[in-house]
Amino acid sequence: MTTESSFLTQLLRELRARIAEIDLERDAIAAALVALDPSSISKGRRQVSASTVLSVVRADPGTRASMIALQLSVPAEAVLIHLRQLQEGGFVRKRGLGWDAT
Repeated sequence: MTTESSFLTQLLRELRARIAEIDLERDAIAAALVALDPSSISKGRRQVSASTVLSVVRADPGTRASMIALQLSVPAEAVLIHLRQLQEGGFVRKRGLGWDAT
């Protein structure tokens, strides 16, 4: 592997991790806004944060996105979006049909 390609690989890994960190921070800020102004919840549709999804994966290794969605009463697609972002950031990894924290 050349120095340039290893640099690029490392840079991509760091940028993905930073995006995941920013997403977690965004979720925390959104939760604070909802706590301060409950009317900011989007028209009755329950939302889930990446940190909540990560907590479920840590508590139940190998769990599937559909099971997380059922547990949290949210759409499976919302859970999958967070799982993919967490995977890009290196927080979770796919194992068979389930997910594990790294």
